[in-house]
Amino acid sequence: MVFKKFYLVVTIYILLILITSFAFAFTFVLEYMLITRYSLLTIILIEMIFLFVYLNRVNSDISRFLDSFKYQNNRLVFSRPKTITDFKTMYQSFDRIIGEFENVKIDKEKEYQLFTSAIQHTGIGLLGFDESGKVILINNSFLKLFEIHHLSDVSGLSLIKTDLPDLLLQLRAGQNELLTIRKNNSTMQISLRVSMMKIEDRVIRLVSFQDIRHEIERKEVEAWQKLVRVVNHEVINSLSPVNLLSSTLLRSIENYVKDSPHDPVSGELLDNISQGLTAIKNRSFGLTSFVDRYRRSMQLPQPEMRKVNINTLLSEIQMLFNEEMSSKYIKFTALVNPENLHINADRKMVEQVIINLIKNSIWALESAQKPAINISASSNNGVTTLEITDNGQGISDKIRENIFVPYFSTKEGGSGIGLSLSMQIMKLHGGTIEVESKPGAGTTFSLKFFG
Repeated sequence: MVFKKFYLVVTIYILLILITSFAFAFTFVLEYMLITRYSLLTIILIEMIFLFVYLNRVNSDISRFLDSFKYQNNRLVFSRPKTITDFKTMYQSFDRIIGEFENVKIDKEKEYQLFTSAIQHTGIGLLGFDESGKVILINNSFLKLFEIHHLSDVSGLSLIKTDLPDLLLQLRAGQNELLTIRKNNSTMQISLRVSMMKIEDRVIRLVSFQDIRHEIERKEVEAWQKLVRVVNHEVINSLSPVNLLSSTLLRSIENYVKDSPHDPVSGELLDNISQGLTAIKNRSFGLTSFVDRYRRSMQLPQPEMRKVNINTLLSEIQMLFNEEMSSKYIKFTALVNPENLHINADRKMVEQVIINLIKNSIWALESAQKPAINISASSNNGVTTLEITDNGQGISDKIRENIFVPYFSTKEGGSGIGLSLSMQIMKLHGGTIEVESKPGAGTTFSLKFFG
């Protein structure tokens, strides 16, 4: 209906121009119609101007309507009181379309905000980037994981790990990688998972980053606990009859010697047998006791959480070691900032961890020129950190990877249980124990309590 009126108006203008043009041409036949001729020429020009203005106004409004989509301008209003009557319906349609477009835009914006909020609230680090390495998407978990504030290009990740940008740009859809990254005093085991998508002509990689170190450690502890249960079962079952038999034979020999003191057989031979059986008995009982003791250490009770003043705790521990430190000329200092700093923990358990670490430091300082042990405690962003630092012989990378493994020890006569036990205690507290060390440059153990 709208365009019928449009065609009708245009047709009328064209007919008027044609009729006026024929009349103008006719004036050339009659020379006396000079004034009429110029009047008709003026009318033709006026008609053409009106036609041009009419078409230009409609064309301009249609162009503005299309540009409103191009530039996402939803504030244009076409339907006004002085609108051309012939196109009032069309302009009203334009306004309705723009209104619907605005509603669609608002809905999309809501969906985008929901999507962005979901991305930012997820606990897994997410990073999206194109083929050139330009970052398209990044969430707070990623920034927090690597302790950075901004990232516009993946090349910036070279500060975290030199070959990380190249690795990310080479990843393919469905590929999984496991990275070991050293940052500050901690080691992160990062699991990478990759998916790819194509938006227009751009290929986007979406990579998830998850630190699974704690999960790996938990699985390792569980594996060791299962192994200990198996070893305990097998060793105890094997040693029980040995203990019983050796005890029985010893009693038989003692009774025989007592009843037949002059029997020549009861001389040196019986003494040797008795000594051998005694050694077997003692060793089997010792091995049984060791396995049972370690089994109990792998089954720690749940900690009884209390408010523990760190300054008081460290002062009491310092008193325990004063005499030993003095005799070995070890400088022992403790600094707590702030002085009233406290943690929620099982005091006895945490005390045992700190004592174990101090004993390890004392052993590491045996050949140090100016032996020193420093304990510091501080809090940052809800994380309380205790650091035990010595200037001893340090730990090599190869040994550091195994120091928390049960039974592993570099000390002569060491059981290899202390650090493994310390890790379990920290896990029960929801915390972590980490180590930073260089051969010849000393060692720092960090205990972190969250919340």
